[in-house]
This record gives sequence, C-alpha cells and structure tokens, in this order.
Amino acid sequence: PPSDTFGSAEYRRELSKVLVRRALEEAMSR
Repeated sequence: PPSDTFGSAEYRRELSKVLVRRALEEAMSR
C-alpha cells in the first residue's frame, strides 16, 4: 500500500539523518 511506502521513506530519512550526525561526531572527535 502507498502508506507503507511513505512510512518506509520517512523511516529511511530519519535513519540517514541519525547516521550522518553520528558520522559527523565521529569525524570531529578525531
């Protein structure tokens, strides 16, 4: 269903945001 695809996209966007922030913190801690 369309709602499932939307939810998946929303989830992926949030997940990528967290991953990017974590990567930035990792790079800055060096």
